[in-house]
Amino acid sequence: MTQQGQKRGRGRPTGSGKKQQLASLDAFGENGRPASGDGGVVPPNASLQIDLELISWKAVSEITKDKKVIKKTLKEGEGYERPNDGAVVQVKLIGKLQDGTVFVKKGHDDEQPFEFKIDEEQVIDRLDKAVMNMKKGEVALVTIHPEYAFGSSGSTQELATVPPNSNVYYEVELVSFVKEKELWDLNTPEKI
Repeated sequence: MTQQGQKRGRGRPTGSGKKQQLASLDAFGENGRPASGDGGVVPPNASLQIDLELISWKAVSEITKDKKVIKKTLKEGEGYERPNDGAVVQVKLIGKLQDGTVFVKKGHDDEQPFEFKIDEEQVIDRLDKAVMNMKKGEVALVTIHPEYAFGSSGSTQELATVPPNSNVYYEVELVSFVKEKELWDLNTPEKI
């Protein structure tokens, strides 16, 4: 592999499940690295060969164009249908702060799944939009910037207080949903 090829190919997953060789021309530089713990000595100006194998891949979706709400799929859902505006969804969710403090937990420990209607302001801004991007049975980690969460004022929740200007992290499982009928699916009495 040429020097240019090494730099260009560094860190790119092959997607084939095969091992990818990565090389570093600089390694630990002119000082090298002394032995420490289980690690051996790396001589000065040594080139290292690193073998990497991509074991898994988690899909990440941007829910908002400003990238302040993202959804990382932890477990794929089934089928292709997703909730629409007005759908009634049932979820299991755990809301956490960056340090791992749980501030809300619903639908766990023999509790019925938490039910809410999409776009009815029953959950914080954009959490419902993230759920609209999920399939039945999917488990996702939704990261929400303070602008779309509790903002500069923070909020006292069921299990803890969310400090001002905090990112919040929701682990959400979409248990089930009933889609809102589209206008063209309504019969005449339903339209009236």
